[in-house]
Amino acid sequence: MLRAIILVQILLLVSCSSVPLTPEGKRVRKIQPDWANTCRFITSEEINNASFGAHPGICAKRAHDAMRNRVAELGGNAYVITYETVSFCATGGTTVSFEVYSCPEH
Repeated sequence: MLRAIILVQILLLVSCSSVPLTPEGKRVRKIQPDWANTCRFITSEEINNASFGAHPGICAKRAHDAMRNRVAELGGNAYVITYETVSFCATGGTTVSFEVYSCPEH
């Protein structure tokens, strides 16, 4: 019984780990759709974060961190979310569709 409790605790800890933001991902910002007119469109992407047992808020944070890292990988510094669903990770997790932009630095 004790082993089962320890195993469940370990699984909960692992499922709550976050996606670490890269230094580049930390500089990525969300913009309003109408601001995109002053930026260069790069591409559209989608991130899905589904893993065992985490709370919807944790799944959403992981997905947003992964999205910011992806924006930076693609050479962007800004994004606009076009669609988002948030649920428990075990039942699908968070899906974020977004557009990637390169905007002038202010």
